[in-house]
Amino acid sequence: MLFMNNLRPHKNSLPNCVQLHKDLQVGWEIFGPQITIQLAGQVAEDNYMAFGLSGSMDKSEMVGSDATIAYLDGYLGYALDYNITAKAPSPGVDKSNLVVCSNWSLLVTPLSTRLGGGLQNVHLCVKVLGQYKGVCKDMLLGGFDSNQLHTAVRENGINIITYRRTLISADPGDQEYRTEGWSYVVWAVGKLNHNKEPMFHDIYPKWNLKLELNRKEHSSDCFAFTRSKESFRETWEAGEIFDRTIRTFTATLGPSGGRRGYQGITGMTTTGLVWYINGLLAPEIWLRRGLTYSFKIHGGNNPHSAEYYHPFIITDEAHGGFDMLSEEVQQKVRVLAGVEFTRRGQPKPTAAGPLCISKHNDKDRRLDDNYPTFKKFNRSLLYTCEEGENNLNTRHKKLYGSKRRVAVCLDLSKGGGSLGGDAAILKVTPNTTWPDVVYYNSFTHPNMGWKIHVVDSYARTSTGASMGLHVGTLLLTICATRLLPLVLQ
Repeated sequence: MLFMNNLRPHKNSLPNCVQLHKDLQVGWEIFGPQITIQLAGQVAEDNYMAFGLSGSMDKSEMVGSDATIAYLDGYLGYALDYNITAKAPSPGVDKSNLVVCSNWSLLVTPLSTRLGGGLQNVHLCVKVLGQYKGVCKDMLLGGFDSNQLHTAVRENGINIITYRRTLISADPGDQEYRTEGWSYVVWAVGKLNHNKEPMFHDIYPKWNLKLELNRKEHSSDCFAFTRSKESFRETWEAGEIFDRTIRTFTATLGPSGGRRGYQGITGMTTTGLVWYINGLLAPEIWLRRGLTYSFKIHGGNNPHSAEYYHPFIITDEAHGGFDMLSEEVQQKVRVLAGVEFTRRGQPKPTAAGPLCISKHNDKDRRLDDNYPTFKKFNRSLLYTCEEGENNLNTRHKKLYGSKRRVAVCLDLSKGGGSLGGDAAILKVTPNTTWPDVVYYNSFTHPNMGWKIHVVDSYARTSTGASMGLHVGTLLLTICATRLLPLVLQ
C-alpha cells in the first residue's frame, strides 16, 4: 500500500497540550473557576471529536463519563455536553470450545455468562422504557449544557474547537475538573449520522490515560499533524438475496465491518451493529408482490437493554430508528411491517426475538478494513445466542442430558434453522401499494439495515443474479460442538 506524507503544522494556543493520537490533540488552561479546552483534530468534515472525564476514578471508562462532543456543521461549531450511561458489552471467548465446520468458525455460548466491557463500545442515545440511555446530551437527561463555545474553525483540514466550562458545574450530572492530583480522561473520534448524532467511533485509546490538569509548570508534547494518503480500498462485495425459491429469512446481528463493510456498501454511518440476513451483512433483498415471506428475528427482545433491543421493521424510510423520531417525523414515515399503534397512537414493535449476534474474536475492530472480503471477515467472527425453550442447547440437554457432546450444522443460506430461542416471526405479503424500494431496519436504532426491492416478477437472469455476494452461492453453515455443561452454566 502506498503512502504520501506531508506535514500540517498546528500550534495549540493553550499552555498545556497532549497528543492523544496522531490525528487528535487536546490543550487546556485553568484560570480561576474555569477551564478552557481546545480540541484540534485532523478529521473529516463529518467527524466529531470527543473528550471528557472518565466515569471511573481508577481507569479510563466510558460508562458514567462526562464528555464533550465537538464538531463543525458548515461554519457553525458545536461543543455539546454529553453523559454516557450505557455501552455495548463485548462477549469474552472460550477458544477451547471453538470448532470449524465447512470452513466457518463460530462459537455458541450464552450471552449472560460472557458479557464484559470495553472502552470502544459506547452506544447511541436511545429511549429505554421512557428513559434515555447511551451517549446522551445532558439536556435529555434532565440537566443542562455546561459548555460555552469560544471559537470553532477548520483550517488546512484540521478542526479546531475551543470551549469553556466551570470546574464545578451546577449540573449534578457533571463531574468536577479537579485542580489537585490526576484525572482519568476518555476520548474518541467518529462519524456523525444524518441527524448530527455521534455514532460508533473509529479512533479511540487502547490504554488508560490520566492527566494532571493543574500542572505547576506548563508543558506540551503536541506535534504537527501528518497527512497520510493511502491507496483506496474497495468496499466488500455487496450481499444480495435474489432467489425466487426463498420464502424465509433469518435476521441476526453482527458487526458493521468498518469502512469496507456497511459504511462503504450503503454510504451510511452505523452504531456498530447491523442486520445479517441469512448470514449476509445487510444485503439487498428481492421480494415478489403477492407472495408471503417470513422473517425469523433474532435481534434481542429485552426492552430494558439500550444495546441489544432491536425489533425488526420495514418502512419506506432508509434510516430506521423509528422510536427515536419525533411524532411529527414519524407521521411522514410509512410503516409496512413490524409496528402497530396503540389506541393513543403510540408505536409498538411486534417483531422482537431473542438475541443472536456475531462478535469479534478478541481482535481490534479497527482492523476490520484489513480483510479483503466479507467472507474472510465473517470467518473471523464468533456466533453467540441467548438461551430459550427452543434453543439448540436446551433441547439437547432435555434429550441427552448435560454431559454428551453435540455437533450440529445449520444452513442459513435459505433462511432455515436457528441456534437461538423462539424467534419472532414477521410475515409480510408485499402488494401493489408497496413502493418498488423499501427498507428493513431496527425499531430502536438507525442505520442497521438496507434495501428491499419489491418486484412484480423475478426478471433477472441467472447471470445477472450472480452479481454481488449472492446467498445462493455462499453456503453459510453454523456449527457448534461443545460440552453442554460449559455452555449452560
